Amino acid sequence: MTDQRPDPAPNRHQLADWLSVSCDRVVTVEHPSVVRDIDKGLLSLGGEHHIKHLLAPAGQTLSVGLSLRPHDPLVKKLVSKEMPVQNVLLRVTIPKRTGRKRKRGSNDPFEFHRDRNETSEDDTMSIPLTAEQLRSRLIDNADTYTIQPVATIKQTHRFRALPDFQLRAGSQPVMKQIGKSLVNPTLSSIKNFKVDMTPGRPADEELIAPPNFTSFEQSLNYLYKQNPGVTHVTDEKGRVKTVNTQAAKKRQVVSVAHDVKNVPTKPPKGLMAIEKQSEALQQCVKNLLELLETRPAVTRRVACNLVDWGNEALFKEATQYVGYSFKSGPFRDTLVKYGLDPRADPKYRCYQTFSFQLVAKDKVVAAAKKMRDGKNQWIRSDRYKKDEEPSHVFDGKSMTTNGKTWQVCDIKEPVLAGLLATENLRSEFDPVNYGWYLNGTVAKARIIMRDMIGMMLSGQAPDTASYETVSAIPDEVDKTTYPQTYFERSAHPEKVMQLSGEIRNLVKTDIAQRVRDKFRGEGEVYGENTQGGAEDGEVEGDGMEDDGEMEGDLEDFGGETEA
Repeated sequence: MTDQRPDPAPNRHQLADWLSVSCDRVVTVEHPSVVRDIDKGLLSLGGEHHIKHLLAPAGQTLSVGLSLRPHDPLVKKLVSKEMPVQNVLLRVTIPKRTGRKRKRGSNDPFEFHRDRNETSEDDTMSIPLTAEQLRSRLIDNADTYTIQPVATIKQTHRFRALPDFQLRAGSQPVMKQIGKSLVNPTLSSIKNFKVDMTPGRPADEELIAPPNFTSFEQSLNYLYKQNPGVTHVTDEKGRVKTVNTQAAKKRQVVSVAHDVKNVPTKPPKGLMAIEKQSEALQQCVKNLLELLETRPAVTRRVACNLVDWGNEALFKEATQYVGYSFKSGPFRDTLVKYGLDPRADPKYRCYQTFSFQLVAKDKVVAAAKKMRDGKNQWIRSDRYKKDEEPSHVFDGKSMTTNGKTWQVCDIKEPVLAGLLATENLRSEFDPVNYGWYLNGTVAKARIIMRDMIGMMLSGQAPDTASYETVSAIPDEVDKTTYPQTYFERSAHPEKVMQLSGEIRNLVKTDIAQRVRDKFRGEGEVYGENTQGGAEDGEVEGDGMEDDGEMEGDLEDFGGETEA
């Protein structure tokens, strides 16, 4: 494009002349090396065959590769990146040096002196002028140099990536074959090229290098400096130690196994005295201690609903001062008061927990697939929050999904509450699954409650009549009472057959694990179905799983410390 000179009349105050610029298309290449030989510089870019692609129409320009060792065909090239620019190519003409000089300010005759950095016309190497040299020559020839715009530059190619490492593999047999047959290939050399694929190569034979040694294209900014949060302190014995004052405080919530002999009686060692902590933390600890005096075992959701605990971080710090938790078992996911063992007395059975997976299996798979989609952004919701109504209470009519665990004392649904209010208990505590309840009681409560949750989550009303029917199954299921777990198919709806089958499966699975050796050689544990009920293998669940075999969620209380 050529700019037309405007009429000078309306531009009397114009400070610079308008110059015509050619419309020729010019593309620049910012070579990372100092080019002393133009021919070698072009060869490093692949020669004329590759450079001509730089003049392709805008938007269709291919990247050009740069080789730092043009004569090595195995070197890995740097790939350029096309960048839009708004530059002007200038032709600067200055008088040619004659080589004669004399001391500045003197009248001595000129003498011939050749600069070290200058070359004769016969030299094949041409050293480009530096910016300082060009500026010096312009100053020396202030009245004789000319500047002419040649063209506009709208595209440039830059090399900003790091060159990859290269293995000198000329001594390897395979590389010798490649160099002999494929570097300057002919039809016969290509046919004769063969690679030995015999398995079990000698252990001392060199392997072919990988295609890439590093995955980093940009250089790393190594700014080594001392962490400003690290200070030096002297301990009681006079030893100098480094302490990071900005490091997050470690939480030491004690988590014990379900069958531990003795439970913790006091907070772990190393905790800062509560008197030295903030007033907010002291108040939170006080509130939790008051709650544990009236209710010695609580889930996190119960504590969040009944206690003013401030924020989540404050709550996690406070729990390590007031109680411990079980990794698994009937009291998992609960915060238990220090020194109290709920396994020692049946009166604490009301604090046992039931945990469920609140989403069907097919929905879990669909959600996992959606999470893997990079276009979706995962924003974690507030799993536990203070609700206007107590979300930890299960009434069978409505529920919130901000937790998956309920304690027995918080189950108010009439059918479940009646089942769990039984006085028909175990003589010894079962630390694995049942706690103080018999196997039939826990199986009925778990299956009925799981079905209720599934119905409510799907927007349906729970089938109370079917729940009352299956609640008649004995509290203890063994060889003698097992036939009473069946119902006549003709006299009961399909829901009853489904629930009873799930109860039998749950009981049998646990018994098979516990007494497999005891019943070995005595035939089947239980007799065949003679009541016309559904076969256990044909019973299909609703896709929801209870978490009876899962370990406790230690994250609820901030971490884990072995007792």
